[in-house]
Amino acid sequence: MEFEVKIKKLIEKLRGFQDENYTEAQTRQFMVIPFLRVLGYDEYDPSEVVPEYNAGCAGSKNNKVDYVVKINNK
Repeated sequence: MEFEVKIKKLIEKLRGFQDENYTEAQTRQFMVIPFLRVLGYDEYDPSEVVPEYNAGCAGSKNNKVDYVVKINNK
C-alpha cells in the first residue's frame, strides 16, 4: 500500500480518538507506534527504533526522550 493511502487511513482512525484523554502509554499504543509503522519503521527492531532513549541533555534531570528513530543504525 502506498504511503499516502496509509497515512490517510491512519489520520481517519486517529480522528476517532481525539475526544478522549489518553495516558502516555495509550497514546504510544494507539498513535505513535502506528505512525512509526506507516513511516516504515519496525518498533521491535532496536537498530531502527529505541524507546526511552537517554538523550544526555546537560542540565536536565530527565534525559530521556520517548523514542529515537535510527537511520543506518545511528
